[in-house]
Amino acid sequence: PLTPNGKIDRKALPAPDFDLSRLNEFVAPRNKTEETLAQIWTEILGLKNIGVFDNFFEIGGHSLLATQVVSRIQKLFEIELSLQSFFAEPTVAEISKLIETSRISKKTKLLPIELISRDQNLPLSFAQQRLWFMDQLEGPSPTYNIPVVFGIDGDLNIKALKNSIKEIVKRHECLRTNFETVNDEAVQVIRPDIEVTLPLIDLCDLSQAEQEEESKRLIVSEAQKAFDLRKDQLIRATLLRVGNQSHILLLTMHHIVSDGWSLGVFLQELQALYSAFIQGKPSSLTELPIQYADFAYWQKQW
Repeated sequence: PLTPNGKIDRKALPAPDFDLSRLNEFVAPRNKTEETLAQIWTEILGLKNIGVFDNFFEIGGHSLLATQVVSRIQKLFEIELSLQSFFAEPTVAEISKLIETSRISKKTKLLPIELISRDQNLPLSFAQQRLWFMDQLEGPSPTYNIPVVFGIDGDLNIKALKNSIKEIVKRHECLRTNFETVNDEAVQVIRPDIEVTLPLIDLCDLSQAEQEEESKRLIVSEAQKAFDLRKDQLIRATLLRVGNQSHILLLTMHHIVSDGWSLGVFLQELQALYSAFIQGKPSSLTELPIQYADFAYWQKQW
């Protein structure tokens, strides 16, 4: 509601329909299941004394952290818990009831994700199918691009940076994957190798104002450049030089091979690899036990 002056009319706002006294109410875990769930939340949220009625999203949780919680619950309790269920009932007490109900109903135990042969048509995950469908409906579009911009200050070893990105692409099959149609069904096509490029655009000769304007133009242009899911590399990187000790890294991936959580993994690995390569050391990252295609196949079988 607004006043005649267009400001919020606070006096006209309705009274809150929740019990304010609950905000300060603490109820400790009452059984082993609740203790385990509270411990999971404590580790992921970095908080202490989590009560069984505390709402996960009101005490600092968000969707990416929720996926971690759900993953740990599924592994520890060997049940299938959807992210939707967690959003609907985001307290230790409510999730504990879901776990007990699942146990009573004797739902099928989750099978482990295993490596599968690549000599077959590899299915898309449900999330990938949705994105593939939108691409078929609309055609190539930047709507599902994930663009990220990083400012880099200091002495940059461009060769080490390029090799770090190349190693990540080699390490993760999904970053070498395209999507084609076989017998009217979408399949993943994993390329054995792709050439990773890191174009360098030098803007040092421009004035500061011109640099800012051209940088913004290039950033927007890169973010809005669509991917062809059938034939394009679904990850791009471009480096802008704006000073002797200053660069801007433009990184763009399509959502069908990445998401917010994947981006965090990408950055962690980029830091680790770059640190190793500038010292002339090999990669210290351990080999991945499974790839995304293995998960997609497991999901479809389930």
